[in-house]
Amino acid sequence: MKKSLKNELIGVLCHTEENGLFTMCSGGQRLSEQEVRSDQRYDSAPTGCSPLLRVIISLCIGLLFCILGVVSYTTFAPILEQQVKANLVIDPSNEVFESWQEPPITINVKMYLFNYTNPEKILAGLKPTVDELGPFVYRERRQKVNITFNGNGTVSYRQIVSYDFLPHLSVGNLDDELFTLNVPMIGSAYKNRKALLNEESMMAHTIEELFEKHNQTFLIQRKVRELLFEGYQDPLLRVAKEMGWSSSTRFGYQVNRNNSDDGIYTIYTGEEGMENYGTVDSWDGKKRVLAFRRSCSFINGTTGEMWPPYTLTRQTPLVFFVSPICRSLRLDFLCNETVKGIRALRYHLSQRLFDYSIKENQCFCTKKKGKDPECFPNGLLDLNRCQPDAPIVASLPHHLYAASSVSEAVDGLSPDPELHEFFMDVEPTMGIPLRVSARLQLNVIVDAFKYFKQFQVFKKRVFLPTFWTETTAMINDDIAFKIRLVTEDLANYVTFAALAWVLIGLIVIICTFGYVIAYTRRSVRLIQKIYVDYNSIWDISNPDPSFLKDRLVF
Repeated sequence: MKKSLKNELIGVLCHTEENGLFTMCSGGQRLSEQEVRSDQRYDSAPTGCSPLLRVIISLCIGLLFCILGVVSYTTFAPILEQQVKANLVIDPSNEVFESWQEPPITINVKMYLFNYTNPEKILAGLKPTVDELGPFVYRERRQKVNITFNGNGTVSYRQIVSYDFLPHLSVGNLDDELFTLNVPMIGSAYKNRKALLNEESMMAHTIEELFEKHNQTFLIQRKVRELLFEGYQDPLLRVAKEMGWSSSTRFGYQVNRNNSDDGIYTIYTGEEGMENYGTVDSWDGKKRVLAFRRSCSFINGTTGEMWPPYTLTRQTPLVFFVSPICRSLRLDFLCNETVKGIRALRYHLSQRLFDYSIKENQCFCTKKKGKDPECFPNGLLDLNRCQPDAPIVASLPHHLYAASSVSEAVDGLSPDPELHEFFMDVEPTMGIPLRVSARLQLNVIVDAFKYFKQFQVFKKRVFLPTFWTETTAMINDDIAFKIRLVTEDLANYVTFAALAWVLIGLIVIICTFGYVIAYTRRSVRLIQKIYVDYNSIWDISNPDPSFLKDRLVF
């Protein structure tokens, strides 16, 4: 009876005296100690930590990594912006100050002159034909001097500009000769144009006699060096100086510009806020240039060397003041560019600037009382208002974007946006130009003076080209590395690190949940193993006390 009861038991509890643990016997057979230990390895950690504590610690570590990644990603940009703005302030203690004071980049100025190849035919009344000579390349160096920091967050200075000829980069020699316009003669006629329109004017006869006395002709032959920085002695300028009309007897397109400055600039340093950083506060003490009317007279924008950081977009035009033409220029967004691995926005001098049908441009036109504004043809910028009585207008090279009446008056011009457009590539985060190609052409206004012999060949006013310049600059590799590090590399590094931290955190969290699931399954299996159908045990009639005595020890 006792033996049959033992065999009918589904499971019994056995005592393992060696370790004091209860184990399960199935079919009357004791489980091995190894199996018991295997099932109990989730019951207690080797380190003494409970499973619940291990889960909590793991989840905290995973969440900490995720939070660290998210926080670093979201706070990096504001911190970087704050640091960039702080380090761009024009201050002697900042690294940027030396670069601002004396730009460490290479600036080359390429000068192209127009040679009039048919002078006899021009004087006979035929259309002028020109041939482009050059480039004649000069290295430009800029240095700011007399730097004075004012108490209102501005700094005043002069900028000395010098030029050195680079024959190895030039095409042609400075002693090359060409036929060009006699600008002093044309200027004298333009200055007295009202008198020259009247045949009976005493001034008209006097000027014509003066031209004949000094053998002045509409076209003259000169050397390249004479037309650029060296200049040449002109008899008409000598007479003008004697009469107090001129301060110099030499003429040249770049005379007196070498080792010179163009006035005192006062700009905002960014010390009291970056919204006006680099913006011109005044030029030679003036906030307006009286050469133009209304809004066109205001000095707007920066000096063209920098713009406020974190403000440039495709919709934001670049505005900067150019003192030689007494006005600000506006560049509009053209396309995206990449310069030395740095993403940039390209802005160009668009046709909008030269379009006088636009109302905002009409204040650059001459306004006479009771009459509509008198504007130059589209494509031309008025300079004679800036330099009174100088018969000069500016345009893009080869009359790019100019009205057909302007470009068709001369043969030999080949306007090409790729070669003749004015553009800047600017890094929008720091507002720093990365690559510049500033191109402008000077043209002489020639009026048709009916009663003046040498001007009778022209039936109407024409704008004849003299020369054009291309100022090119590009950041060097050292500056490019620093800009790329700040604007792109650091952001990439932080983004990568943030993603890595979040990924590690997610892996830890997933592994923790995996541990919980595995632990739960093991626990369930263990419970199933030690489950004893108490009904099967205690419902046995007349159990043998000795059986329980042998198997259960309390």
